[in-house]
Amino acid sequence: MVACPRGLFTSHRRVGRAPWREATDSVRSASSVDTVNKARREVGDDHGKIGGRLAAGAVIGILLLGVASAFSLAKDAPTTEDIVTPTVETTATAADTTAVTTQVPATVAPVVAVLPTCPLPDDAPTTAKAFTAAPVQCIDPKARYRAVIATSEGEFTIELDQQRAPLTTNNFVFLARKGFYNGLTFHRVIPGFIIQGGDPKANGTGGPGYTIPDEISPNAKFQIGTVAMANSGPNQNGSQFFVVTGKNGENIPNTSSVFARVVKGTKTLDAIDALGVPPTPDGQELAPQRPITITSITVTAKGEDTKRIPGVTGLVPTTTSG
Repeated sequence: MVACPRGLFTSHRRVGRAPWREATDSVRSASSVDTVNKARREVGDDHGKIGGRLAAGAVIGILLLGVASAFSLAKDAPTTEDIVTPTVETTATAADTTAVTTQVPATVAPVVAVLPTCPLPDDAPTTAKAFTAAPVQCIDPKARYRAVIATSEGEFTIELDQQRAPLTTNNFVFLARKGFYNGLTFHRVIPGFIIQGGDPKANGTGGPGYTIPDEISPNAKFQIGTVAMANSGPNQNGSQFFVVTGKNGENIPNTSSVFARVVKGTKTLDAIDALGVPPTPDGQELAPQRPITITSITVTAKGEDTKRIPGVTGLVPTTTSG
């Protein structure tokens, strides 16, 4: 029901006659009759006015109802503000970089493979993470090599065994001096077993873009501090290596190329090992408690002579390209 405007209906008394006055109607003078008739006409006019007001009120009520309905429909109808058109942001300020990157995934730059030129001992490290082939011989066959592996948890030193694994030692020195390992992680840490790193993808599937053959010694022994190559199968060695950190690692089968041993910094190994998370009951391996970064690997050589390095002097390479 539409509420009518206030004041449209006014209070009025109903015109009528009392019974005692009906007996005097016959003796009223003509002027009285005229007066009465005039009063009746005035009453009729009042009713007409009231009826007109009622009709006008009804019309106004209907109009108000129509306006209210139209307003309601207009309010519910979608407007240009309600219809959101997807847009692609092409520019961003420093304040909304986070929002843009969450909406549009950043494009990963492709890894460009470079030539495996031999680095000199004092060369600055590069940022190369892939190479077109395995390196030629980049180490002095008569020198003794060590490497200080600096990590986010401290550093430890390994001594490389060129006599047992010349190809693997050459490969490790090449990658370390190139700066390949800088910024990579020990992505696999199994307490009381091993720590494994050197993967640019940090998931166990990455490598330097090439492979080198196995160098497996029949009398190799795995013990705490042993450093060997991780691989995906026979002769599938690249950049990933592991270090035995616990007794469980002594049972590793002899299918990996052992090329070094830890000679200093066992406390750092213990600290990294402590960040590992044991596998689940169904054997699923879990990520370390926090990222463990290889900040740098510095290679030192005792008795190294660059004149005896084929990759530097231009002599015929003595290593395979894998």
